Amino acid sequence: MVETASKKPKTTSIGSLNCSSKTPSSSSSSSPSHSEMISWLRTHSTDGIPWLSNLEIRPSSDGSGDGIFALKGLDSNDLIAHVPKSACITPSVAINSPIGHAFTSLFPQHTPLSNPLTSISTSPLPPSPNRWTYESLLIWLYLSTGLSDLTNPHHIYINSLPQISPCVSSWSSEYVDMLKGTNLHQTATAEIQFFNTLTTLLLPFLHQNPLFKNVTHSSLRWAKSMYNSRRYPLTLLSINTPSSEGCLIPFVDLFNHNPGVKITWKPVEDGVQFMTNQIVEKGRQVHNNYGPKSNGTLMFIYGFFIEGNLFDTYTLHLKGGDDISYGVFEIRRKECLIGEQFDSRLWEVLRDILYEVDSGDEGEGVGVEEVEVLLKTLKGRLEEIQQIIDGTTELESEGVNEYERIAIRGYIDGQKLVLEEAVETLEEMLEGVEDEEEG
Repeated sequence: MVETASKKPKTTSIGSLNCSSKTPSSSSSSSPSHSEMISWLRTHSTDGIPWLSNLEIRPSSDGSGDGIFALKGLDSNDLIAHVPKSACITPSVAINSPIGHAFTSLFPQHTPLSNPLTSISTSPLPPSPNRWTYESLLIWLYLSTGLSDLTNPHHIYINSLPQISPCVSSWSSEYVDMLKGTNLHQTATAEIQFFNTLTTLLLPFLHQNPLFKNVTHSSLRWAKSMYNSRRYPLTLLSINTPSSEGCLIPFVDLFNHNPGVKITWKPVEDGVQFMTNQIVEKGRQVHNNYGPKSNGTLMFIYGFFIEGNLFDTYTLHLKGGDDISYGVFEIRRKECLIGEQFDSRLWEVLRDILYEVDSGDEGEGVGVEEVEVLLKTLKGRLEEIQQIIDGTTELESEGVNEYERIAIRGYIDGQKLVLEEAVETLEEMLEGVEDEEEG
């Protein structure tokens, strides 16, 4: 089995894509909506939020939108932010709001564990790559209506969120189709189909109540994207529940992602604290760490990619005759630290396929036949990726927006890199066998 390298991953810069901020400006509170949000946040605190004096919001030099920067040097374990629980949006906030009550009145037979749409249509919804529940739907509605509802207690925070979602499932079909042949295209298309069906069923019923008169397909899609890209675990607010949903925590969702930083989240009685585990020099950006995520995941959920992402993956779906699925397997970067380059289950499945065809004897470890089959398969996928790349070279001349052009090419280049490394490893494995035989 091929082991992943133990080399520490390099800190990579974020591509020029980030959905965590609005239009940049040069002031410490980079837009009027940010200034209003900070003033609103102070009203939820008993101490006036003194930690804010250590930070400023301004445009990032790497083109990733607004970021949070240190106005003074910060030591390891220094408090970066302390957000009161009362400022956060949780499922219970949405459920107990006028929006939640109005939704319940439209679906009186609905229970927390049931799907309210079963009372609208007996046809099941298409599967969604993003799990969703009635709680997430209520949060989407809470955000969607809260944009214009001045009586919503979180209106100022909601209004400070990005007006446009750059996540792939929010792109026009023209741009999504430019990803054809990739795993991201399949995922985004499935999400779009799910959401189109959902809103077609749901909106006519919602519009029976005047509270939902401003909810549209676009506003609900925006709300879904904001929630999915900004959600934090409820445990950060000391909320222990079987719910799979999360919460929105104002201000800290402005911290950009860096996979190389170490951070600590600390639930406290009145909210949550955010601390960095390393020194941040004055004037440097303070980052969050979203965890080890591939570019496909980052693009789908957050709308940005990382060039040379060490956590990038290629999803291999093995199929046989009659479109029989043998499984879905993740192939990782050679230097990834969170697992082996090749999933052990992949070798097992390849072995089973070969035994069924060749009636070979089962053996331990990875055989030459398995390596050869996988190598041939991945070389074929690499050729397909190269064809897609050749097609993207014309994107700039065809008037494709800069954002989509960079995103499409960056994601596909990452897929190519994962496959190239995998092919290189497999060829080295075969060369090793040949050397042993010659010896």
